[in-house]
Amino acid sequence: MKYVKPLSLYQDVKKLHPSKLARLLGLSVGADYLWANSISVVVSDAKNEVASPYCVMERRKGAQVYTYMMASSFRDMIKKLSVSGIIVGLRKDPRG
Repeated sequence: MKYVKPLSLYQDVKKLHPSKLARLLGLSVGADYLWANSISVVVSDAKNEVASPYCVMERRKGAQVYTYMMASSFRDMIKKLSVSGIIVGLRKDPRG
């Protein structure tokens, strides 16, 4: 996995030839008390100009079967939406 600063990522994506553009999947992992058990999923359009909400997935700790189901859901989502990259971020606590 490669860490890239947001501005650098944006600039790199904008440099791509239109034929090489593909959708990006954004994951916002809950890190505060309110959203700790969820992952918000957004997907960009083919030109990577706009991202739209796709779904919210529930996280559970300790259930290996559930982890397999979540991985399977991500795999299916990536195939269905023709995703070329995933961006992961931590949601911040709105209370600061």
